[in-house]
Amino acid sequence: MNTVVVALLALAPVAPTQLERPADISADASVEPVAVNDSGLIAGYSYSPTTLSRAVLWGRDGKPRLLPTLSDRGIGRAEAINASGTVVGLSLTPDHKSGVAVRWDRSGAVKALDGKDTRATAINEHGTVIGTMSDGRGNSRPVRWSNEGQRSDLQVLPGDTGSRPAAINDSGVAVGVSDRIGGEWKAVRWDPSGAVTALATHPGKDRYSTANAINRDGTIVGSAWRLDGTVGAVKWSRAGEISDIPAPAGFIPDANDIDDSGRVLGSIEDEGGRRTATAWTPAGVITTLNGLGDHSYPYSLSNTGVAVGTSGSLPVRWTLPR
Repeated sequence: MNTVVVALLALAPVAPTQLERPADISADASVEPVAVNDSGLIAGYSYSPTTLSRAVLWGRDGKPRLLPTLSDRGIGRAEAINASGTVVGLSLTPDHKSGVAVRWDRSGAVKALDGKDTRATAINEHGTVIGTMSDGRGNSRPVRWSNEGQRSDLQVLPGDTGSRPAAINDSGVAVGVSDRIGGEWKAVRWDPSGAVTALATHPGKDRYSTANAINRDGTIVGSAWRLDGTVGAVKWSRAGEISDIPAPAGFIPDANDIDDSGRVLGSIEDEGGRRTATAWTPAGVITTLNGLGDHSYPYSLSNTGVAVGTSGSLPVRWTLPR
């Protein structure tokens, strides 16, 4: 187990709990838990060089099961889960020709969402799903599906090649990245009507940025790549003002999720390249999430303080102090 000592005001480190692996996957498969809801249900996927990717759901008892797919080849990937236990992600189509966005209901039944070459990345508590759809030229177009399954397009910034939504809150505000000509990214926000706005950057400091998560109040977290080659974790207020998320000297932070209280989940990377899962209180106080190996990477944080991710290539869960 690795422990990192940081130079900022910090709370006591949190120990990880290893999640159980599904029994019916190959021994060389990696397992990635990428989303957790407030009831403790966890969604993710398994993958390996020799076997197919499969969507995985862990129950409240911690027991995993593979979710069904549209194809007899069984390729699937779960990306997000909402409070009711509805899961969204990707599955290979029955004709094996493309991937398609899918939704799994609470019973585990799978249904394709409207569109071809699509992928679902997030779902809110009202059942609204966001994701992408290929334009046939290698670009991703941002789309949204209603709870009834109706698909609509989200705007793309003028002059950009596409966009990739990453998260949506219960008010229907979504965030993600806009793909710029030249291969750079710009953090963006979509209002409930689908209109897009570029998020602020630090003038003269930031080169490009990503928005990874948004909470109930509209606070957004993500990362900014600096003109000097460094990377920082950033936060945008509901009004769009940008601020840095603090990190100890010599560490590179990133921010992956934010709960409704304003607690941020992310990681810090030391000068040797070792990454440690980290949480920040709204006041910026750090909690180190200890790992089971040299690297730990968290993906998702619930409002009950449960975080999930990987550590030393193992699927893990952390329970943060309330």
